Amino acid sequence: MGKKAEGAGDERKEDVMRLEEVMEICRELSAEVRELVRPHLGVKAARRMEGRGASGDSTFAIDEVAEKRVEERLAELPELAYFSEDRGLVSSGKPSWVLVVDPIDGTRPAAAGLEACCVSIAAAPYDAA
Repeated sequence: MGKKAEGAGDERKEDVMRLEEVMEICRELSAEVRELVRPHLGVKAARRMEGRGASGDSTFAIDEVAEKRVEERLAELPELAYFSEDRGLVSSGKPSWVLVVDPIDGTRPAAAGLEACCVSIAAAPYDAA
């Protein structure tokens, strides 16, 4: 999936995921989460509190649907770590990128049935130091 690093650092032959690849993954993930969450908009069960996330905020059933999809999709990609308010920092392998993900930015309006919400994803190079 990545491209071999070239140039002065040729001795560094590790795979590095390019920004364009990360952006495409973000677009695909956003579309997947949106389609998965849409049928839950305004459904009473979507407002059920499931517990507290890593940040201490309430996690509703609709949040959990979205977070599980993010977790499943990104588990397949060890080049990417991610941070979300419900899961905290999640990483496997040796990530070269970190995504900051809010799968439902606007949970309360979404749970109430309003489409005044979105999937928010930001990407940055990962520096474990």
